[in-house]
Amino acid sequence: MKRYLVVIIMLLTATGYSPANAANNGFDPNRVGWSELQFEAAVLFFSVDANIVLNSWTAADITEQLMEPGEGVAVAPDDRVQQLILTTDFFGRHTTSDILINAGTGAALQRTSHNSRKRFRHRIYRFTDIGAYQRTRWPVGEVEEKLPAERWPEWSEAAEDLRAYPASAVENVVTDPGGLLYIISAADLNEPGDKMEILTYARGHVHRAQVEVATPESIRVNYQERDGERSVERKGKQQVMTLLIRGEGLDDGDDKDEFELLGLRGDIVMYMDPKTRAPLQLNGRVKIAGKVTLRIKDLVVREGSTGV
Repeated sequence: MKRYLVVIIMLLTATGYSPANAANNGFDPNRVGWSELQFEAAVLFFSVDANIVLNSWTAADITEQLMEPGEGVAVAPDDRVQQLILTTDFFGRHTTSDILINAGTGAALQRTSHNSRKRFRHRIYRFTDIGAYQRTRWPVGEVEEKLPAERWPEWSEAAEDLRAYPASAVENVVTDPGGLLYIISAADLNEPGDKMEILTYARGHVHRAQVEVATPESIRVNYQERDGERSVERKGKQQVMTLLIRGEGLDDGDDKDEFELLGLRGDIVMYMDPKTRAPLQLNGRVKIAGKVTLRIKDLVVREGSTGV
């Protein structure tokens, strides 16, 4: 009997696992009509920039990128995987993040982030059934800080451990907050009152992200919508979907750690183009400056969508 248990455990470790509630989400990548977004905001004496690139892959395409966790059973990639590459410049801090999630469930597979300028760090989170297993490297001294970004493996300081989930999140679908940019577009959210929720993990904390469609609004826009060689200027008022996003922490007694999306904290309002289902504006707040509005400046429409 013990031998059979060992074989089962080895198979689970090799192939990964699928969360128990994964089948209930049903996010459809065919609903998503965008492939790249560029946002800007002016805050005090700073400019804030965020760029998002969305790619679609098969499990075979990304298997070699996935880190083997030191603890827990890794979340297995599904047949179709979405990759979000997020590049942000917030108050002098530059971050590039590579997020891999399963297309149909939203379950996070892995997040790789690289911080430079004011803070140097390279961190990989591999998501498992019991938590997010992380490996991190930091440079020691100016010589290592000046190395090109791709030479981060030469950084001297290293650490790794499991960031365990609260009991209620174990073996459930957990995504990365950045994955919500795809998930909300791919979700069956269309009419006021439609809602969904999903667990998100960031910085050692799990939040229950709740998204609800509110009354449509009209907002002012000024951006380029591109599809291959064609480009259309979208300027003036545009009718949009209004989505209210709120994250509630699952951890007990830690009110300081707030839900965050693209650097925006607390309750967030997203305005989404109903045609391409691209977010055109996000309202939230940041620690330093308070209320901030991220406005889209450039939108690339996915091939075959109903955009341009």
